[in-house]
Amino acid sequence: MNQLDVNGELETIIGCAVRYGLGRQTHIPAYVTSYIMKHIDSFSMCAKILMERDVRFYLEDVVKESDKNYHVWEDFLNKLQENIKIFNL
Repeated sequence: MNQLDVNGELETIIGCAVRYGLGRQTHIPAYVTSYIMKHIDSFSMCAKILMERDVRFYLEDVVKESDKNYHVWEDFLNKLQENIKIFNL
């Protein structure tokens, strides 16, 4: 993964981008999740856990067929959870 110089402000903006993308029926979810996964090792564990929580809660509430980006969020959630799990071993 690429290292990115991330501070708390950038993590907040990235978290906002995730929340903005949830439920959007556009290309934004794919762009946001792709960017985050390219730089996942640069984010703090707190930021990863918050993103994981937001996406998990969203996926628990949405009907799979109603969100054309459901698979994007599901894949992102799985990768986030795996990254968090590996880091905590």
